[in-house]
Amino acid sequence: MTSGTQPGTLIGGRYRLDHRLGAGGFGQVWRAHDTALGVDVAVKQVHLGSRLPDEERAELLARAGREARNAARLRDHPHIVTVHDVVEVDEVPWIVMQLVEGYSLAEELQERGPLGVECAAVIAQALLSALEAAHKAGVVHRDVKPANVMLTDSGEVLLADFGIAVGQTDPRLTATALVIGSPGFIAPERLHGAQSDGRADLFSLGVTLYAAVEGAMPFPTGNPTAALTEPPRPPVKAGQLAALITGLLEKDPSQRPTIPDALVMLTAPPKPPKPPVKEPPKKPVRPETVKFTNTRAELKKAYDEDPVDGFASYGLGCTGILLAGPVISLVWAEHSASDSAGTFIGHMFVGWFVLGSVFGLGLQLVGWWRGRFDLSDVVTIHDDGITFSRWVRENRKLKSFTVRWDTLEAITVERNAAGKHEVVAWFSKTNEPTSKWLVANGVTTRQGGGFMLYGRDTASRVDPNRFRNELKRAAGPRYGTPQNSRRP
Repeated sequence: MTSGTQPGTLIGGRYRLDHRLGAGGFGQVWRAHDTALGVDVAVKQVHLGSRLPDEERAELLARAGREARNAARLRDHPHIVTVHDVVEVDEVPWIVMQLVEGYSLAEELQERGPLGVECAAVIAQALLSALEAAHKAGVVHRDVKPANVMLTDSGEVLLADFGIAVGQTDPRLTATALVIGSPGFIAPERLHGAQSDGRADLFSLGVTLYAAVEGAMPFPTGNPTAALTEPPRPPVKAGQLAALITGLLEKDPSQRPTIPDALVMLTAPPKPPKPPVKEPPKKPVRPETVKFTNTRAELKKAYDEDPVDGFASYGLGCTGILLAGPVISLVWAEHSASDSAGTFIGHMFVGWFVLGSVFGLGLQLVGWWRGRFDLSDVVTIHDDGITFSRWVRENRKLKSFTVRWDTLEAITVERNAAGKHEVVAWFSKTNEPTSKWLVANGVTTRQGGGFMLYGRDTASRVDPNRFRNELKRAAGPRYGTPQNSRRP
C-alpha cells in the first residue's frame, strides 16, 4: 500500500479508511472505521522508504511491530493514546490507535503562539506521568515532540505515536544502530550512537517544553547535531519551569532529573522572594517643583524704585514740580501786583519746591502702601512645564496659565531693549496658541519670532533672570532659541 492510498480502502480486511487527518516525515494518519467493532479509529501508515536495504527494512518492520505491541500494554493510561492493533499490508505496517478529537501541541503553537507557564506546567505533568508509566513497562518513546502531544477539546493531554515513529531517511541508520526520532529533539547520547534509555525521552521532553513556552528551539535549527556541541539558549519566559527545563536539557543523562524529581520540581512552590536589602539613606535631592515669588521687602523696594508701576518719588515728583510750579507762581503774581519780575521768579521756584516735595512724598507713601499690601506674582517650574500666576487686585484671586514642555520647540530668558529680562518661547507647529489664548493670558507676539510669555514690566512681577538656571534644568534640551536648542 503506497502514498496513493484512497479513502474507502479496507486495511487488513477490517479498517475502512475515511479521510486523511495529517502527514509527517514518518507516515500519514487516517481516520478510519473499525468494521468489526463499529467504532472510529485512527490508523497510521508508517513509511519505511523504498531505498532502504532489505536487512534494514526488515529490522525496522520488526521493530515497529514489537514497539507497537509494547505500547498497546499502556492502553489504560489516561495520558497515552491507546494502540489497538498492528496490521501489515504489503510489508508496510499500519498502526491502529485511539481516535483523538482534538489537535496537536504543534498546531496550537503554530496558530496561537507560545503557552503560558501555567498551561505548560499542566502539559508537563501529564507527559511526565505518561513517560513514567511507559518506562516502567520497558517502553521508550524515542520521538517526544509537540506534533506527538495531543490536546483534546475537553482539556485532556495525551502522548501519541508511542514507540512506533521510525526515521527511514536518516543516513545514520544501520542494521546495528538505528537513530529514530525528529531532528532537534534527539538526545545527545543517541546522536553519539551510545546506548540510551528512558532518559533520552526526558531530553526530548525538555526540548518540547522549551519550544512551548519560548516559541523557539533551544538549539540552532541549522545544525542537526547542535545538542552535542552547543549549550541550550537560557529560557527567558519559562518562569518557575526554567529550572526543570534546564535540568532536562543536560547533555549528560546522569545529570538530568529523574521523573519523580521532575514532578517534585514541577509542583514545588516557588521560592519566597528575598527580603529587601536596606539601602543606605540617600542624600536629599533637589525638589522637582520650584516656586519663585517676591518677598515683602522686595515688593516695597520695587514700588519705591520702579519708574512705572512703583510710583517712584524722583521721576514723578520732578514732573509735578515742572508742571505745577509755574501755575502756582502765576496765581501768586496776580494777587501781588507790586511784585517785581524777580519776585515772580522766586515765587515760581518756591512753588516748584513745595508742590514737588508734597507730591513726591505722597507718591512715596502710595508706593510704600502698595508694597506693603500688594501680592507678588508666583512662577512655578515643574517637570511638566512652567506656570505663571498673577493676583487679580479686584478679587485678590490668582489667575494662572501653564505652558507644557512638550508643546514647545524652544524656550529661553532674554534681555529686551529696555534692559529687562523676559521669558520667550517658540511653540511647535501643532501647538501654536490661539489669539483668544494669547489675549486671555497676556502673552504677546515677539518681533522676530516667538512669544513673550512673561517679563519684568511691573513691580509685582518676578525677574525672569532669577529663575533662569531652574528653567534650564527643567526644560532640558528645549532651553535656548530654535537655532541653538539641543532638542533633536
